[in-house]
Amino acid sequence: MCPYDTWPAATVSFCEARLCDAVREPSNAWSSAAYVVAGILLLLRPHGPARDQARAIGLTTFFVGFGSFFFHMTASFVGEVVDLSTMYLVSGLMLSLELNRFLKLERRRFIWLYCALVVLPIGLVVWLRSVGIALFAAQIGTTVVLLHLEPRLLPGTDYRPMYWLQGTYAFASLIWLGDQTGRLCAPANHVFTGHAMWHVLGATCMVIFAAHRHACEATVPARASVDPGGAAELS
Repeated sequence: MCPYDTWPAATVSFCEARLCDAVREPSNAWSSAAYVVAGILLLLRPHGPARDQARAIGLTTFFVGFGSFFFHMTASFVGEVVDLSTMYLVSGLMLSLELNRFLKLERRRFIWLYCALVVLPIGLVVWLRSVGIALFAAQIGTTVVLLHLEPRLLPGTDYRPMYWLQGTYAFASLIWLGDQTGRLCAPANHVFTGHAMWHVLGATCMVIFAAHRHACEATVPARASVDPGGAAELS
């Protein structure tokens, strides 16, 4: 019997063949370190108008690294839930921050919005099991749409990081699809797979997203400067 065989199996699998070992998918698991590195870099960001946002992005990205490693280590449904939970920490934060460029919520309402975008998808995954990736894609897709609308509705920001973010994420998604569908696939490759490339590009996207938020805060007055109630920098 292989490790984790008694655990409920994950509902999703990728190209890399699963080994009968302590780490079932070595390439997919160890490449998750890219998120840890990106998270640490953002947490150490010393200054800037979006410093708190960069730290929040960095902390959630850091957690994604460990959640992804646990999932690919065990190839279990428990690991899948942990991985998706950390992914929603990131996608929920991205969507909350972009929504709030239009909504301008006070701190308390912003926190409630973020919590809802994290907790509700996790509950649906536990209940329905196989909807995790679709929910993550929906949150990221909505974020991409909002990013696309920003230059038209909220002019005055340097949007070059946003364009880099969209291009990098689009390329990463193509790599992910190629690996997941088997079109870009070498199951016996346990060194660097297409899904491992997705991890590296995904971590890069988080660094670029932090740069985009920095550009936004550098050109758009902070909510706290126009709101006597003093909204948080994250809003």
